[in-house]
Amino acid sequence: MSATIWYVAYTNPKCEQRAAAALQRVGFETFLPEVARRVRCQGKYIERRGKLFPRYLFVGMRPICTWFDFRNADGVEAVLANEGKPLAISESLIDDLRAAVSEGAYNERAPALVEAGARVRIEGGPFAGFEGICEAVHGNKRADILVDLLNRPTIVKMRLDGLISLGPSSAIGQPVANVSLGHLPIQATGSRRAS
Repeated sequence: MSATIWYVAYTNPKCEQRAAAALQRVGFETFLPEVARRVRCQGKYIERRGKLFPRYLFVGMRPICTWFDFRNADGVEAVLANEGKPLAISESLIDDLRAAVSEGAYNERAPALVEAGARVRIEGGPFAGFEGICEAVHGNKRADILVDLLNRPTIVKMRLDGLISLGPSSAIGQPVANVSLGHLPIQATGSRRAS
């Protein structure tokens, strides 16, 4: 029994499902990783399924399959190649990707459950990657986060869906986070307020 060799098909726009069906009809195995995405709809977030790699489809080629069938399948625009030679993907990479997708590793998260005093990491916007302390939560949408900007504790206002909770902070007045801006590490304290 020979192993399946995996390649990547580049599909026509929004034709991943159509290409997968056409390739399966002629004997190919396909894998189209989908993830849960959070989108705003009328001011609320809803979950929708989306493609992890839009316009790309992993295709397992068996000995009975031909390149002619691969390249001419409905919805397939091209085969991912380097200098004209199709690039093979290891089966272990496909297995790892399948496992990660099934565990929800690439799904977008719901807004963090953050309360005042919690340590957080900012995930989006100009402060992405910064860690800080939640100073106050305003309703269920925004929070004030204490971060270090140019070696000075500063309050920034952030949406809750752009935060990841890192757990509760230490007691008030005690060091609660080592926050760095490049090469400028500082210690923020829970009792500091921006003026």
